[in-house]
Amino acid sequence: MEDKIEKISNEISIVIYDNPLPPKYIKIKKKFIKQFIFYLPLFLISLFIGLFFLGIVQKYSSPPQSAHNNNQESKSLQEFQQLKTEINELKTLNNDLNQKLNKQSFPLDDTFLLGIKRPYGMQNLTSGQSVSVDQFNLSLEGEKLSFKFQILSTVPETKIMGHILVAMISQSGVQYYPQQELSSFTEGIKFSSGEPFSVSRLRPTNATFNVKSNNENVSFIIYIFNRLGDLLLIKQTDPFKIGNNK
Repeated sequence: MEDKIEKISNEISIVIYDNPLPPKYIKIKKKFIKQFIFYLPLFLISLFIGLFFLGIVQKYSSPPQSAHNNNQESKSLQEFQQLKTEINELKTLNNDLNQKLNKQSFPLDDTFLLGIKRPYGMQNLTSGQSVSVDQFNLSLEGEKLSFKFQILSTVPETKIMGHILVAMISQSGVQYYPQQELSSFTEGIKFSSGEPFSVSRLRPTNATFNVKSNNENVSFIIYIFNRLGDLLLIKQTDPFKIGNNK
C-alpha cells in the first residue's frame, strides 16, 4: 500500500506579505476555529438575554421618570396653592385694616376697659354675640390658681381668631392673664398681649394666677378681642371662694 504524499493537517496556515519585509506565517488550529464558530453564537445569545433581563430589573426596581416628575409637579402645586391661600388671607386682613382706618372711632364708656389700651378704630362688637363663655371652674394647687372656662362660637361656619385677656379682681388687687409687665398697667394693656386663640365651635382656656391666700373671694373679667382689636366680649363672673369649685 502506497503512503499518501499529502497528509491531512490539523492546522491552517496563513501567509501575510508585507513588502519589503519578509512574509509572515500564522498558524491557526482547526479545532480553535470550530470552537469559535460554535461558541460565538451562544455567547451573543447569552449576552442578549442578559441585557434583556437587566433592562427589566432596572425598569421595575426604580420608579419611572414620568412618575417622579408627576410627584414633583404635585408637590410644587400644593406649595403654590398654600402660598396663594396665605396671600389671599393677607389681602383680606389688609382690606379689613384699611376699612377700619376709614371708620370713625368712638369711645367705649365701659369702666371695665379702663386698664385696656384701645387701638385706633376699636369697635364694640359685643352686641353681635359671636362668642360666649361657659363652664367656669376654679382650682388651687399650692400658690397657683387655675381659672378654666370654655369659649363657644355662635357662628360655627366661620373661624374666629383673636386674643384673650383675663383679669382677676381680689382684695389684694388686680392680676392679668397672661401675666403683664408692670409698665403695662400705667400705659394700658394691649389686646395683642393676650393669649392667641382660634375657635370654630368650642375652645378650652386655662388662665393661671399666683395667690398667697386661700381665704379671699375673687371674681374674673374675661376680655375677648378679634385679630383687629375689636371687642367681641366682656364677661364678669360672680365671686368665687378660692379653694372651692363652683
